[in-house]
Amino acid sequence: MADALDLLLDALDLRETGTPDSFVGPGDIENDYGIFGGHLLGQGVAAACRTAPPGRHIHSLHAYFVAGGPATDDIGYKVERIRDGGTFAHREVRAVRPTGVEGGEKELFRLTASFQGPEDGLDWEPAPLAEPDLAGPDGLPDLPELLAASEIPVFDEYWTHRPRAVELRYARAPWAAAGPADDAGIRVWWRTRRPIGDDPHLHAAVAAFVADESISDNVLTPHGLTWTNESMMVVSLDHAMWFHRPFRVDDWLLFVQRPLITSAGRGLALGQIHDRSGRLVATCTQEVLVRAGAPG
Repeated sequence: MADALDLLLDALDLRETGTPDSFVGPGDIENDYGIFGGHLLGQGVAAACRTAPPGRHIHSLHAYFVAGGPATDDIGYKVERIRDGGTFAHREVRAVRPTGVEGGEKELFRLTASFQGPEDGLDWEPAPLAEPDLAGPDGLPDLPELLAASEIPVFDEYWTHRPRAVELRYARAPWAAAGPADDAGIRVWWRTRRPIGDDPHLHAAVAAFVADESISDNVLTPHGLTWTNESMMVVSLDHAMWFHRPFRVDDWLLFVQRPLITSAGRGLALGQIHDRSGRLVATCTQEVLVRAGAPG
């Protein structure tokens, strides 16, 4: 029987449709909710990467979540080759589903991505993250164990017991023993549950998928709220991500997240992904619609 990682890897292995630069990805068969934003992000990156020139790797993406829909149905991806320059290449990806009207389609998601070939340049980054009390992954429980020990439900029944393709070990969060970080943010170690090979495009697609796992929770943390608060509504609006250097998602990565602002019914959170040595390998931001006490 396929496990959660098998299902994720299958979801990222898009099928060709016979039309140039057009692909189909399976929906999330384990999801009773609407489409998970990470599913669209991962498949959108996979679609863009399928058309990237040889030797070029994704260095940034900007995406908008346009509309929702059932999670289990297949999703079509149409890629437009915007430009192939001497160093950079640009792609635009649209995720669509048929509307049921002849020839009609509903756009769910739109992503632009930029790819770069190898290049030497100035190399600098801030000193490694300095949080001396931050626990390493080896001493922390995996998320199912952590949630089972919680006296107060953090997520609903589905999200609590959902099979996950990656190990998630929370060092700082409202549901972790140490609570949220001093900046009201979340710190989580993660990796896939087994090696996934050496394809850098696949590692980038998995990272994009995981980047949506808990970043939106950061806009709730300063307010002492969680997804289980009555009539809470949190919906991803857009997501941006930058890939700074090669990394592996089958080795421990630390996802450092914090809220930046909540205002006008929206919240913005920042996430930085570090490898186990402390090097910054990727950065992301996500804006969400957040409404407390929204009508059901």
